[in-house]
Amino acid sequence: METLAKGDLDSAVAYTDDEDCVGRMTKAMFKFRALTLARMEEREAVQRIVQLLNEYLHRLTNGDLTVFIEEEVGDDYASLKENFNGASRALGAPIGRVGEATVTIMSG
Repeated sequence: METLAKGDLDSAVAYTDDEDCVGRMTKAMFKFRALTLARMEEREAVQRIVQLLNEYLHRLTNGDLTVFIEEEVGDDYASLKENFNGASRALGAPIGRVGEATVTIMSG
């Protein structure tokens, strides 16, 4: 228990098969460790998507209207990816039409 309390999530939790109070306590420790690991993974996923969006928004802000998120972001963040890509398309479409009109005007 002391190693788990100090943040050691790698050490094995022993005596989980025991039926007495020690077994119940170690089973609870095992569940606590699993929940902690799951929360850490979730936090890492959130940090990754925030960094990704920050990078792509920075590029979009600096005029790169060809930027689209192509990386796999997982089901939880798929709508963010779709909305960003939709916004990028919506911003780029008028610029593309202006470019096409310019070519038409220039070619007579």
